[in-house]
Amino acid sequence: MSSDSPDTSVSERGMAKEYWYGLVIPIILGLGSSLFSLIVLLNADKSSFTFVIFFATFFHLGHILLWPVSAVFLKNAGGEVGNFPYRNGASLSLKLYAIWMIVIVAPVAWLASTFNGIV
Repeated sequence: MSSDSPDTSVSERGMAKEYWYGLVIPIILGLGSSLFSLIVLLNADKSSFTFVIFFATFFHLGHILLWPVSAVFLKNAGGEVGNFPYRNGASLSLKLYAIWMIVIVAPVAWLASTFNGIV
């Protein structure tokens, strides 16, 4: 006979679900908005300068600003109500954001500024 009650497995599943929500929601907001903006820019008619500037700005702000701001918001909200799995998921999302910036964004920005299109 096991010592696990049905309530324990349900609460553990709920805690795991909250952890994944805290992890995935900021990533989807940041990278999803950037990907959406990139798709719009690649498929749209680029006759309007303001249209291009708007979606290019939204592309950059998605993964540079929306991801960390939403993760910090979820981390603080999870800490205030005592929802520690939610807070831990948001903390991991912030760590993944730091890795994203160091491994992907910084080298691409360095290449873009160094070569200026001359290869």
